[in-house]
Amino acid sequence: MNFIKRIKNYVISKRLKIKVYKNLEEIFTPEIISEQDIAKTIIDIYTWENWINGGCKESPELTNLSKQYNLLFKNQTPEVYNIYRQEMFLKAMNSIGYGLIYNTIWDIFYQIKKQTPDELEKYISFQKIDENGITQRSNNWRKMKELQKIERGKNIPFYIDNYKDYFEIDQIYYRLAQLNELINKKKFAPNPFDKTCFDKNNRLLKGRVVNEIFPQFFAGTKINSVLKETYNVKLRNMSGHNDYKINESRKFIESLVNGYEISFEEIMLKLNHIIHINNALWWVLSRNEYYDNLKNYADRGCIAFGYANGKLPVAFIIQLEVFENIDYDKKWLNNITFEYKDQKVFVFVSENRYPIIIPENPYFNDWYNLLKGKECSCVILPVLLPLGVSGKGCKIDDILYELTRDMKIKIIKII
Repeated sequence: MNFIKRIKNYVISKRLKIKVYKNLEEIFTPEIISEQDIAKTIIDIYTWENWINGGCKESPELTNLSKQYNLLFKNQTPEVYNIYRQEMFLKAMNSIGYGLIYNTIWDIFYQIKKQTPDELEKYISFQKIDENGITQRSNNWRKMKELQKIERGKNIPFYIDNYKDYFEIDQIYYRLAQLNELINKKKFAPNPFDKTCFDKNNRLLKGRVVNEIFPQFFAGTKINSVLKETYNVKLRNMSGHNDYKINESRKFIESLVNGYEISFEEIMLKLNHIIHINNALWWVLSRNEYYDNLKNYADRGCIAFGYANGKLPVAFIIQLEVFENIDYDKKWLNNITFEYKDQKVFVFVSENRYPIIIPENPYFNDWYNLLKGKECSCVILPVLLPLGVSGKGCKIDDILYELTRDMKIKIIKII
């Protein structure tokens, strides 16, 4: 995965110092999560994903998201980075209202994985139809990037055209239909369409697939309602044949042929749906690589360690919620081990030995000498970049985080 190497090289070049917290109060200045904070998180995620889609050629702005990736890469593994990236993407899609698409396609995918894993492997490894799909997706990403430069209100024709281009990506239809074959026939079919779905030039008749085939394939399922919200043959034809006019005052477009009309808002909804269906078909493949082994990563994503010498000495761990959520009982956390090297303290919170590194200092030495060989309370704080989960926030290393639920306290031994 060359792009992983390029990303790693980038974030390492931007390494940040990890602040050591000597008291819990230092990070508990309450913050309110605003709509602007949530929007910034979404933009950061899209910026990062677009950077990857573009081949990691230009250094993105050092966003809060990439600062977190910095911490993950610093002492952990590319697998940890990949899990966090994919799961954060899903959380972001849930936050903006498109999570149903991703979760629905994942549920179908995972159902097949449990029932016919060998046949699903054929689906995963089948590359033929994806080759052109990748190129078509890249073309559309470039168009969407250019759309950002067009003044809002004057870009509807471009959005309609972009919808038509997504509509024409064969890979989406094949991949969805292949999933249907796996569900209903328990067999992988490279070509799940019969000859009536092709024209004389052997091109897929997408209108027939949308209007007739998919409603048969997915009747009574959640994906059927998603597809109905997404695919509109009349909208596609209006764009393809240029037979529409724009009614600016009503914010509608109207067909020149059959009187059909559709609002600007509905066009944007359908364009977003078709983009997210396309993305979801790729996302499930990435998630599949680690999902069955998620429990093995429950101890990862620990981004900071702190300690306090008050009346009741405590330790505390700040962990990214994506990983904290895997094991709420913290079965992996029984003790914390410390090792000294080069005037630094390596903090190991589990047997997997992925350290949090802090500078050695007298405050820490006093705390450690007091508790070495003894038990103390350890507070685990689950945090997430702002996505509107709880609305409660705090700042850690000048990054605004959202506290996703109350802290967890566990008695551990200091070694």
